[in-house]
Amino acid sequence: LGLIYIETNNEEAAIEEFKKAIGILPDYTDAHWELGKAYLKTGKKAKALKHFEVVVEKDSNIERKREALNYIEQLKY
Repeated sequence: LGLIYIETNNEEAAIEEFKKAIGILPDYTDAHWELGKAYLKTGKKAKALKHFEVVVEKDSNIERKREALNYIEQLKY
């Protein structure tokens, strides 16, 4: 549902859906990834950073980890 909200430019609703998913499955890195991107779109950089860090720590997808690291580097400076 969060992805549908992203597609319809309703980031605030998407954020709520991704937060629900993480509440049920805290290590679900797909939701952390999408939540980080949604927070970026809404200008909440500190919150986005937190979720990208989870992706780097827990995701098994090497490419996504690299992308998350790129976001982290940009957000820290």
